[in-house]
Amino acid sequence: MYSILHTAFELFINLYQGVIIVMFCYKFLGGKFDKRKNIIFAIIAIIVMFLGVTVQNYLNITFSLSEVLLFCIIMFSYTFICLKGKIYLKILTPVIAYAVMAGVGLAVTCLCMVVYNLKRETIIMGNHYVRYYMVIIVNISITLILSLILKFQKNKINLKSYSDLFIFLVLPVIGLIVNFLSYFVSTNESIKKYELFMLASIAVLTFIMHIIVLNVMVKVSKNSELKAQNLVMQQEQKYYYDEIKNSNEYIQQISTIKHDLKNKVLCIEELIRKEEYDKAISICNSTSKSLITAEIFRTENIYLNSILNVLHKKASECKIDLKVEIKSELSKIKGEDIITIVGNLCDNAIEYLSDKKTRKLLVRIYTKGAYYIITVKNSIEQSVLADNPNLITDKEDRVFHGNGIPSVKKLAEYYNGCTNFIEKDNMFISKIMLEIPNIT
Repeated sequence: MYSILHTAFELFINLYQGVIIVMFCYKFLGGKFDKRKNIIFAIIAIIVMFLGVTVQNYLNITFSLSEVLLFCIIMFSYTFICLKGKIYLKILTPVIAYAVMAGVGLAVTCLCMVVYNLKRETIIMGNHYVRYYMVIIVNISITLILSLILKFQKNKINLKSYSDLFIFLVLPVIGLIVNFLSYFVSTNESIKKYELFMLASIAVLTFIMHIIVLNVMVKVSKNSELKAQNLVMQQEQKYYYDEIKNSNEYIQQISTIKHDLKNKVLCIEELIRKEEYDKAISICNSTSKSLITAEIFRTENIYLNSILNVLHKKASECKIDLKVEIKSELSKIKGEDIITIVGNLCDNAIEYLSDKKTRKLLVRIYTKGAYYIITVKNSIEQSVLADNPNLITDKEDRVFHGNGIPSVKKLAEYYNGCTNFIEKDNMFISKIMLEIPNIT
């Protein structure tokens, strides 16, 4: 009877550890598929993890290279195939989970060795009450720590620089190495109690460091996201303000043109009667130019209207030869995202052209298959990408500048699309593809 209970306890713990590790990764990264498929893949990963751990326990393999390799093979396969997120997060999340599991196990093992004066093998492989107590404490601690990490991770982590990425990746790996080294030191039979206590303290402090680092990175990510949202709101307000101002000017301008047009039509009619065609054509041409200058964009999308009308005004002021082709109104894209994408691309183009001799700008928006295509072309006098391939801003205030292109790329990724920046025929071409959301 005791043997059956012991076996059942071991199997339950193996299954439980598989569940908490897989579910931690799933909750942290999120599934790629619908809810039903995500659950199925999670169950498969749990079963595979359970079988792998059970076989290793049966072979008395603990804290070995084969255990680490098995864990990495199973969990990396699961995160890369079934979960969302960037590559470094798919690698880092299982590493953090394993570091927590290994470190907590080491800390509790060392403490048990100190308190009960037992050898490591007796605690890990034995079937006495100390081991049961230790296993229960370890798994409760792992669950609490992973739950705490998930609470910290309310928003997706967005690392802006290579230094952030380096710190976020290296510190957990260093912590894992420290835990393994501490474990191997603890296997020395001549080690003293106070030294075991110090090893346990190292393991605990390592996890505290992991949690602090993760918390700090999440807060940094939140602050960056809030700054980006604030910039978008400021930009949106600016476009609305400019459009209202421009609309009032257009209304006044059109009223003036309308008043003049009556007199010009009568004049043209009289010139035609007198067969003075050249003078009539000249008046027609001047009238046509006036109407083009007063052109105002009116689509069903108020956000697109705002951007295009402000763009038209800026282009007129900078004497830029502007052409706009709107064959799609981006009706299924969020308004703030339209402002971020189209607004940033157009602002960058106008800023570049403002002091150039050749000033040509083309904005084209259309649909191709399941994608919206946004193309902004502006003339260039020399290569931009040759000197600045990553399109990094040269402005000193990089907190409030330099977010345009990264924001565009991020939104393209959000809409399952892509960005492409090329140069052809003395034109800088920004092409953005956005998958049309399937809104039901």
